[in-house]
Amino acid sequence: MNIPAITTFQKKQIKIITLTLFLVLSLSGLLLHFTMKNILKQQFKEELFISSIFLEQQMQQHAQTPGQLPDFRPFLHQWDESFNIRISLIDTTGTPLVDSHIPNTQLFRLKSMKNRPEVWEALQQGEGFSQRFSPTLSQKAIFYARLTTINKTPVILRLALPNTAMNQYLRYIDTFWIILSVLILLVTIVSIILFGRQQNTAIQQLKAKMQSLSKGELSNPLYLATHDELTEMAQLLNKIERTFLNQTNELQHEKEELNTILSSISEGLIAIDEHQKIIFYNKIALDFLQNGGEDIINLPYYDVIRNAHMLSLIELFFQKPYVIQDEIELEDERILEVTLSPLQTPRLKKGCMIVMRDVTHFKKLEKIRRDFVANVSHEFKTPLAAIRGYAETLLDWALEDKETSHKYITKILRQSNQLENLVSDLLELARIEKLHTIELAAFDPFPIVESLVQQYKEQAQKKHQSLTLQWAREPVRILGEPDMFRSILANLLDNAVKYTPVGGSITVFARATIEKLIVSVKDTGIGIPRKELDRIFERFYRVDRARSREVGGTGLGLSIVKHMAELQKATVTVESEVGKGSCFSVAFLRATDERPHPAS
Repeated sequence: MNIPAITTFQKKQIKIITLTLFLVLSLSGLLLHFTMKNILKQQFKEELFISSIFLEQQMQQHAQTPGQLPDFRPFLHQWDESFNIRISLIDTTGTPLVDSHIPNTQLFRLKSMKNRPEVWEALQQGEGFSQRFSPTLSQKAIFYARLTTINKTPVILRLALPNTAMNQYLRYIDTFWIILSVLILLVTIVSIILFGRQQNTAIQQLKAKMQSLSKGELSNPLYLATHDELTEMAQLLNKIERTFLNQTNELQHEKEELNTILSSISEGLIAIDEHQKIIFYNKIALDFLQNGGEDIINLPYYDVIRNAHMLSLIELFFQKPYVIQDEIELEDERILEVTLSPLQTPRLKKGCMIVMRDVTHFKKLEKIRRDFVANVSHEFKTPLAAIRGYAETLLDWALEDKETSHKYITKILRQSNQLENLVSDLLELARIEKLHTIELAAFDPFPIVESLVQQYKEQAQKKHQSLTLQWAREPVRILGEPDMFRSILANLLDNAVKYTPVGGSITVFARATIEKLIVSVKDTGIGIPRKELDRIFERFYRVDRARSREVGGTGLGLSIVKHMAELQKATVTVESEVGKGSCFSVAFLRATDERPHPAS
C-alpha cells in the first residue's frame, strides 16, 4: 500500500498546532498548579484551624491549676509525631512557652516570635496566617496562629504544617497534568497525521490533476470524498477541465475547418515569421515546392525552398517589406504567380505571407488565344490576299480576256468557298465549345453510317478510291446525339477522301465490346508522323499546310471531332504510319439495355 508522504504544508501545520497546543497546555498547567496551590492552602488553613480548636480543648482538659499552665510538651510532641504538625504556645510578649519540636530546655535559644507575621497578626486580629521559610523546620511551612486563653492564661496557639504535603499533592497534580498533556499532544499529532494523510491523498490527486491540465493533458473527472473545500476545488477543476476540453475541441474543429478550407483552395500558402522560419503552410504549397510531404513547420525557409528565383524574392522582401509580385518557373515547367505581402499579428511583428498561384493553365490559354488570333488572321489573310490579287488583275486587264477572266473568277470562287468553310467551321466550333453537356439518347448508328458511306462514295470514285463498309448487321445501339455522330463520321470520311491519294482505299468498320461500340475509319493515305499525333486535334494545326490548303482543309475538322466526341462521352484515338495510312477510331458507350451480360 502506498502511503502518501506528509507534505511541507502539513509539517508546518503540525508544528504550529503542536506549539500552540503545548503553550495552551503549559499555561493551563500553570493555572491549575496555582489554583490547586491556593485551594490546598485554604484547605490546610482550615485543617490547622480545626486542629487548633481540638488542641485547645485537649489542653483545657489537661490544665488543673487555675492561672498556671502545665507541661504540655509530651502531649504536643506526641501530636507532632502523629500528624507532623509543629505546635507552639507563645505568650503575648512573643516568648515561646512550649514547642512540640524543641525540648523545653532549649527554648531559651529561641528569639522572640512577636514579629513573626502570623503571631503579629494574631495579636492584632485574633488569628494570623502565613506561608514562609521556617529556620526551625529548615523548609517552607504554613503557619496558623490564634489568640486564645488556656486555664485563664492568654496565649497564642501556633500550628505549623510543612509544605511537604502540599508539595506532594502539587507534584501529583503536575505529574498527572504533564502525562495528560503529553497524551493530548500525541493524540493530536497522530490525529493530524492520519487526517493529513487523507488530505494529502486528496491534495496529491489535485496536484496531479492540475499538472495534467498545465500540460494540456486530459484525464478522468476527479471525485474526492473529503466533503470540504478540497472537494469543491476538485469539482471546480472538473468544471475547468470540461470547459478546457470544450474550448480545445472547438479550437480543433475550427483549425480543421480552416485547414480544410486552406487545403481546398488552389493557391499555395506559406507564412514565415521574423526569424525566417515557416509557421504555416498548406498541401498545395508542398506540391508547388515539390516537397515529399514532410512537415516543414519551424524549419528555415531556405532549407525548404530551393527555387533560386523565389529565394531571391524572399530575401528582397525581408530587406524591404513591401508587396512583391512576380512569376517564377518551376523545374516541371509550371509557372507560378507569387505574391509576397507583410504579415503582422499580435505575436508576429514582422512576417511574410507567400501566396502561390498556378497560372500555367492561364498562360497556356493565353498562348492558345494568341495562336488562335494569329492562325485565324493568317487563315483569313491568305485567301483574302489571293482574292484581292485576282480581283486587281481582272480590273487591270483580264476582264477583256474571257478565258483568263473565267480562270481568275473560278479561283476567286474557290477562295471564297474556302473562307465560307472556315467561317462555318469556326462558328460550329464556337457553338460546340459553349455546350458543357448535352442530352444523350440511345440510337442505332448503322443507318447513319450507311448513308454517309453512300454519300462519300461519289467523291471517292472521282479519285478512283475504294470506299467499303464492313459492318456486321446486328442490333447495336449507342448513347449519343445522332447529328453530332453524323458530323464526326462525316469529318473523318471527308479527311480520308481528301488525304488518300488516287487509287487508295478507305474502310469503315465497327467493333463491339461489352460496354462500347468502336467505329473506325481506316485509309491508305499519306499518314501522320508519330511526333505530330498529339497535336493533330489542335485548332488550325496541319501536318502539311500546303496540301491542306490545296484540298480545301480548314484545320478545324479534327478539333470539332474531338469536342463532339467528348460531349457524347466518347473517346477519339488515332493510329498512323507515314506512307501507309491512318486509322481514326471513336469509342461510343453502348446503351444499357443493349449491353450483353458476360458469361458466368
